[in-house]
This record gives sequence, C-alpha cells and structure tokens, in this order.
Amino acid sequence: MRRNNKCQTLLLIAASVALAVTAANVFAQATPGFNNKIPSKILTPDSVETRIGTLEFFDGFPTNGTTQKVFDNLDEVLAHADDDVQPGFDGRLYGVG
Repeated sequence: MRRNNKCQTLLLIAASVALAVTAANVFAQATPGFNNKIPSKILTPDSVETRIGTLEFFDGFPTNGTTQKVFDNLDEVLAHADDDVQPGFDGRLYGVG
C-alpha cells in the first residue's frame, strides 16, 4: 500500500511540473498583432536640442526638468508678449489684459 502511495505522489509531482512548464511556455509567447516594430520616424527621441536647452523624454513623456524648462520659457515669452506687440501700451489702463 505504501509503495502505491509513493508512486501516486511522484506521478502527481511529475504531472504538476509538466503542467507548470507547459503553462509557462504558453504565456511566454508573443501576442500576434501587438508586438509589431514601431517605425523609428514616429518614435519620440530620448532628447532634443532646442534654443532653451536639451529637452529629455522617457517613453515619450517629458522628464520633470524638461517640463520645468518649457513652462519657464512659456512664462518668459508671455511676460514680454505685450512689449513685442505694442511697446509702451499698458492694456490694464484700458481694461485689456
């Protein structure tokens, strides 16, 4: 009786290992249609040189430093927007701005 239990236990362990290996291989396969190579023309580069400095990206998203640079530049541009359009004009006196 004991020998029969040992055989059943070993058979159960072997079947479990075989099932685990088979399941791992099935789940490790690539999903058809979802793992296509993305053309390099449409990928966002890791860094871009601009007049305000190097802008850096990770997975297409700007880093915190890049975001800060862009907002600082936007603040600077908007601060001088009235001067560029009409020097000496203060729109606040006329209810504009």
